[in-house]
Amino acid sequence: MTCTLKVSHVAEYIYSIIDGVSSRICAVTVWPGSNSEDAPVTTIAQTRQPVLAFDSEMGRFKGAIIIKCNATSETKSDNYTLSMGYSWFKNGIYWNLSKSSILNSTDIDLSYNDDVIYCVTTDDPGCMTALQDLNSSSTLNTIKTDSRCENVLGISNKFTIRVEYGPYNVSLHPRSDNVTVVIGNTLSVNCTSECNPPCNISWYKDDVMLSNQKQLNILVRNISNNGEYECRASNKHGATNKSLIVKLENVTVDEGVASVVDSIPLVVVYIVIPIFIIIALIIILIVVYCKKKTKSNKKSEKMKDTAELNADIPLVTYNRPPTNRPENNNRENLIYADLQLACPQRNIVHSHSGDRVIYDKIDFSKMAPTLNLL
Repeated sequence: MTCTLKVSHVAEYIYSIIDGVSSRICAVTVWPGSNSEDAPVTTIAQTRQPVLAFDSEMGRFKGAIIIKCNATSETKSDNYTLSMGYSWFKNGIYWNLSKSSILNSTDIDLSYNDDVIYCVTTDDPGCMTALQDLNSSSTLNTIKTDSRCENVLGISNKFTIRVEYGPYNVSLHPRSDNVTVVIGNTLSVNCTSECNPPCNISWYKDDVMLSNQKQLNILVRNISNNGEYECRASNKHGATNKSLIVKLENVTVDEGVASVVDSIPLVVVYIVIPIFIIIALIIILIVVYCKKKTKSNKKSEKMKDTAELNADIPLVTYNRPPTNRPENNNRENLIYADLQLACPQRNIVHSHSGDRVIYDKIDFSKMAPTLNLL
């Protein structure tokens, strides 16, 4: 007769059972694990996070990870050297990638970021059998509630995967590799890149750093702002860059020497404003001329009206006696006395005194001519 018993302490008992005439020996094998203190102390050692690199053949980022699990048995007997059983869980699901203390995977990609890893151990034979029965649908809770692993199951601290990678997918906003900017306007471009740890972003032109911020803001003034700008993204795993070509409007090129008007305000100051001033002066001169001409025409019309009013007024001529007239038939030498018009005081056509009036012939039957003062 052979029997196997499970008791609380690790020991081996041999006792005799007398059954009739025969005497037999029953060997009692005691397995560890019935005591609550028999669960192994299990921890995940400090592990380097996976560093990904772009795999051009696969068209994706790929890397490797190595995780080590440390387990210390708490079995009380020194008479047994029991092997340790290991299982791995990812996000609470059985990860059938390794059955040893080291998990090694070379197929880590971006999808593994933030995944949580646990290591489960036991040195109890019954619980090890339970670990071997796990499948792809088993969960961490499945093994924790298995009666064969009660009080003998060690569960590690969680390890969260934080995949690291150098900068990639550098992009500009607005999304364009070439932009045209009007002189006097501000160029604003934002540069971003996916990195872990986060990247440092800087802007360069002709290898001179313009800014260490993601957004570049430049007031475009002259030809020096024309050309290629470069956004550089870098972290401890690498660096990459993205170029931006800036073209300016109002640019002229003469035999390889480029020149450009400095800014729109200068154009206004030196060209537009003088033109407006010249136009304003011309308008003022035209207005002054028109006013003078209108005033002269009104004066001429007034004199004409006065002459028409006095056309029928009889004239009185005062002549010297013939004896006093010079005996000279030359008309240029004829000298007469004063000439007065007999007209009402309100319609005085002419009033003159003191000087002699020299004339050849006066015809009072005709209307006075219109005077043109201009």
